[in-house]
Amino acid sequence: MGMEKEKIGRYEILDKLGQGAMGVVYKARDPNIGRIVALKTMTHSANLPEEQRKEYAKRFFREAQSAGALQHPNIVTIYDMDEDDGIPFIAMEYIEGKSLSKIIEEKGQMPVLEAVSIIKQVAEGLSFAHEKGIVHRDIKPDNILVDRNGRAVVTDFGIAHLEESNLTRTGEVLGTPFCMSPEQILEGKLDRRSDLFSLGVVFYLMLTGRRPFKGETISSICYHIVHTVPDPLPQDSSIPMPLLSILHKLLEKDPDKRYSNGKELISDLEKIQNLTVKQTEETLNAPQKEKAVPQPPPPPKIAPKQTPKVPAPQPVTPEKKKKSSFALIAVLGAFVVVIGLAAILGGGYYLYKKGVLFPPNTETTEQQKENPDVGTKTQPPGDTTIEQKKEDTIPQKQIIPDNPPPVKKEKPQKTEEKPPTKPPEEPKTNDTVTPPPPPPPTETKPAVTPSKIGLIFETKISEISLTFYIDGEEKLREAFVTENGARFSQEFKVAPGQHDIKVVVQATKFPPFIREGSFAINVPEGSNQIIKIEPARKPAPRLTIKKIDSQTGQSSVLMEK
Repeated sequence: MGMEKEKIGRYEILDKLGQGAMGVVYKARDPNIGRIVALKTMTHSANLPEEQRKEYAKRFFREAQSAGALQHPNIVTIYDMDEDDGIPFIAMEYIEGKSLSKIIEEKGQMPVLEAVSIIKQVAEGLSFAHEKGIVHRDIKPDNILVDRNGRAVVTDFGIAHLEESNLTRTGEVLGTPFCMSPEQILEGKLDRRSDLFSLGVVFYLMLTGRRPFKGETISSICYHIVHTVPDPLPQDSSIPMPLLSILHKLLEKDPDKRYSNGKELISDLEKIQNLTVKQTEETLNAPQKEKAVPQPPPPPKIAPKQTPKVPAPQPVTPEKKKKSSFALIAVLGAFVVVIGLAAILGGGYYLYKKGVLFPPNTETTEQQKENPDVGTKTQPPGDTTIEQKKEDTIPQKQIIPDNPPPVKKEKPQKTEEKPPTKPPEEPKTNDTVTPPPPPPPTETKPAVTPSKIGLIFETKISEISLTFYIDGEEKLREAFVTENGARFSQEFKVAPGQHDIKVVVQATKFPPFIREGSFAINVPEGSNQIIKIEPARKPAPRLTIKKIDSQTGQSSVLMEK
């Protein structure tokens, strides 16, 4: 349908807003009330057989009716639905703004506050729809619009489930599979938790500017969504740590580990908003404190004026008289000093001659005459610590008589040296050393015959990959590209006992599909347990895993998905 068509139903076409796999979206005007609307058409249905076209139109209108019952500020409002020349259309609220995909394209990595605000609004709209029993099934940046006031609105409620039909299996629709949930890829059973996973993918894209699950092809993207975790977010001050926990919970592979409803997510997002706002205020206030305008210095204190003290008037004396009085005083002072020194020196000399200043130690001399041993200290016997003093040391300035009596000097007694203390002798033991008992003989264990798990992979699918795990460890990853299918076999040595097996097959050629199976197998000692894996597309995509008896060749089905 081109722009040459001026009207669809009663609506006047003003502009073409976009085009997708479902059809074309126009900006139109309702002439009855003059309201501007967004007119979404399902143009592809015109090329279908009549019976199939009616079925798609019926489903299209049924889902439009469900979305029309949702009156919420964060959900686009449905005004009308009808059909014109066999083309179904829906008239809905026109949002004057941009799609979230366009905003991300322009900004790249978005600020945390802005991203949290948009995701919280989308979560509020989804929570309202989930309570009404409606699941969106196609949350992605293209289906989230943001108006000029920052209001986020979810569009295309209930229409995305049509992508399961052959009508929407085109490269255009599958060009954004990175928002699908794992259960949407594996089983197709969707509930509100699937919408929350998709919202987590959008949140990750807003915060980082990149997709959480990378891949060059649709099948590789689907594989990463099901099996790998996204790259971690940068742990810096711009992204609060609680926000990482929210993203981790949204992107859980197991739906039971995600948020069970949107209200739980909204509560956590409000905490992030409060935390982030507080950090932002602190950051904004910090430079203001540092760059505060300096206060002018206080004016200098002015000391009170003091009245200078006027010295008392001195009597005026002639200059010659003042000089003569100073000279006289100096002469008299010098004379007094000289007389004093002479008296001191003369008196001291006289006293020294008379022996008054330094009298001889007569008492000591008389004692030495009576007992020559006096003045010599003897050490008590057995005392080995002696502090000897020189007896012949003459005190300084002591007067010695002319003929002092001879003083006998005792020979210093020899100090008795104590013999060095010997360490206590250890008790003697017999020279014969008792050797340690010989170690017990080592028990020789019989050699364990290795056990094996044999793998046979057989399929008619031309392009397919296989990943094989034993006890959680990846043992094999192979891709097969052939025209007539593939057959492959390999053996793995294992310990006897029970082992957990996991098989993942991925058909990479369109239409892609992924199947996986997990089971336990008991491997007796020395045995060879053979597992056969048979993926197929017809009559429907499935994965069959069989166990083959290595002796009889009989097989039994372990599982089929």
